[in-house]
Amino acid sequence: MRNWLKTALFVSAFSPALVSIAVSRYFASGFVWDQAFYAFFGLSGMLVTFYVTDALRWYGESFRFKARKVEPNDALMLAFVVSYFLPFFGKAAEITPTFTLMLLALAAAVLWFMSSAPPSPAMRLLGFRFYKVESDNGMVYTVITQRDLLDPSDIKQVKRISKYTLIESHDAI
Repeated sequence: MRNWLKTALFVSAFSPALVSIAVSRYFASGFVWDQAFYAFFGLSGMLVTFYVTDALRWYGESFRFKARKVEPNDALMLAFVVSYFLPFFGKAAEITPTFTLMLLALAAAVLWFMSSAPPSPAMRLLGFRFYKVESDNGMVYTVITQRDLLDPSDIKQVKRISKYTLIESHDAI
């Protein structure tokens, strides 16, 4: 499967937190070189979202999908948003690049082994919505789309990101 795509896509959801660390450290102590590290990797991580979604659009294989039940799946988005602003409330000066890389590696490991994909606020800002969708054979998937889904029959074709994560094909939109 393409589990690495799901992992890369959702580790990039933490990228705005790196940018907020850079900004909070700048406000605390002026410019220091490690802020460039945080800003560079934060902005680079946000670009991963564009890269993965574009790669799926161009190279992903579409297949027909029939849904039986659809419900929004954005409850965990609050945890990501809080992580973006946490450096402003805590002592961001004590966060080191090594510690940050260890946290991102831990997040990547957890996301690698998760069967479903958590919603990403970075992708939400790009217009993507996350839904928990039950297929006609009873399997539950996370489906990512750029439109509101009100009826399960609205989903016609999808592309696979990982075993339980799908993105709606633009051929069907």
